[in-house]
Amino acid sequence: MKRALVPLLAVAALVAGCGSAASSGSSGSGGSSSVSTDTASGVLTAAQSATKGATSAAFDAKLGVHITGNLKGAGAGAALLSGPLTFDFKGHAGKGADGKPKFDVNFALNYTGGSFSGQALTADGKVLYVQLPAVLGPGWRSVPLSGLSSAGSSNSTTSGGLAALKAEGLDPSRWLKNLSLSSSGGQDTIAADLNLPAVFADIAKASTTPLSAKDKLQMAQVEKAVTQAHGSLSFDSSTHLPSDENVKFAMQIPPSMSGEASGVKGVALSMDIKFSDWNQDFSVTAPSGAKPLDAGGLFGGLSGTGA
Repeated sequence: MKRALVPLLAVAALVAGCGSAASSGSSGSGGSSSVSTDTASGVLTAAQSATKGATSAAFDAKLGVHITGNLKGAGAGAALLSGPLTFDFKGHAGKGADGKPKFDVNFALNYTGGSFSGQALTADGKVLYVQLPAVLGPGWRSVPLSGLSSAGSSNSTTSGGLAALKAEGLDPSRWLKNLSLSSSGGQDTIAADLNLPAVFADIAKASTTPLSAKDKLQMAQVEKAVTQAHGSLSFDSSTHLPSDENVKFAMQIPPSMSGEASGVKGVALSMDIKFSDWNQDFSVTAPSGAKPLDAGGLFGGLSGTGA
């Protein structure tokens, strides 16, 4: 069992698993405003219907990473990892009248002692343009894309992913606990905690080979090490469109695992994404004079000139 999977399981189960777990959890109302549905299952069904035909949305995302401990073993990345890291992404994404995907995103990485920022966009889903002065130097760089899927494919991907999990004997509806629904300020919010024992029990059940004593010991240690694994999804009560997604995960590395952790004692992750301006069109213009980005190196390696 690779411990690096635990944060990913937290995100996947809390974001994707809520849909299949909604009917099996508890629900309640934390506000007196009118809501279109009083069950978590109803809220998610209404949201899926509302977003199925969505053409665009604005987003403001913040990802935080905080690693504690003696990070000398992290090598060249130790300085970057020593202290909180925050990743900010803000922009618009959707598709044009011709159905081709487009997006325009400003991003920034902030770390102890410095930061850098940039921009990425595509007007047709065929070419990605990136501006990252601190790494690539001045000007725009272009990267050909094999083609992005049209808006709305995420729903089918999620559904397919859940079906694949169930086909392997994994049932995300068991992976959540303390499931609740609250309504306040025109928002419906579904929240839950990750049930790690249930996750690991499903993994053990679906394994094609019996878990070794070492695997079982590691899973038991991870269960005790995780101090927080919580997520929530909020939707506008009137339109049913998503308005906020939040995930928090934290764990302390057990002493028995410290020898394999390169000096890391604890890891805390946080993610918050706010959505707005649903179905409002926006324009994206491909920059002129962009130079092709050399796949052989991001740090200044360029080949040729021209758009």
